[in-house]
Amino acid sequence: MSIDSYSYVFGGLDSVPLFSAASSGGGSVFAVAEGTEAGSAETLINRLEELGRTGVSLKESDISSVFEKIHTVLQARNAVVSAAGAFCSENDLHIFNIGNARAIVFKQGYMITHSEDHSEAYRAYKHAADPETAYDQIRSQTKRQELWKVLGFGKDGKPQFYKALPLEKKMVTLLCTEPFWRYLSVMEMELDYRKSAGPEEWLKIMVRRVLMKANSELDNENFAVSVFMKE
Repeated sequence: MSIDSYSYVFGGLDSVPLFSAASSGGGSVFAVAEGTEAGSAETLINRLEELGRTGVSLKESDISSVFEKIHTVLQARNAVVSAAGAFCSENDLHIFNIGNARAIVFKQGYMITHSEDHSEAYRAYKHAADPETAYDQIRSQTKRQELWKVLGFGKDGKPQFYKALPLEKKMVTLLCTEPFWRYLSVMEMELDYRKSAGPEEWLKIMVRRVLMKANSELDNENFAVSVFMKE
């Protein structure tokens, strides 16, 4: 299985470590993570990289095991991590996430599925009486930005898994932490996808758009983003 993957990490001026990783082989796994304490996101990414290097076909239980072990470590450090990722077999793509990091899958220039955001805002959005209410409008309320599920907090450290997708050529998966997707709508992602020559250029276009829209707002924040595509 041949996969093109590209990642970008923005550090800002006062960086809290954010890390992006891509591992290949029989146990292909890709992930991004955002942590509140130094080394917390790196710990998770390193464990997932080790899992990817085993070269074996991965299962949800393999990913869950990594998250559960890191969960107890983070609790002891009083740290939390949001993460999103994906793992591949020869025929299927599996996405997962915890917290407000996101996994989004595109095909022929359009989003076909995405992970949920484990925030009070997203929960309110899903149960909104008015189905036309924009998620960004709900999410702008400060009290709605609290997370109800995140690695290192509470009893449950398992990520959320989603229905497997048939892995097709030119299908592109985007993984990103919250400070990245905060500035991009799905429509903008789709537009940038369709005008790019491939996943690497698509990533560069989106990063430029985020930095231009955010301006100095990202000085004290980081973001990590990774894209990959089956050739």
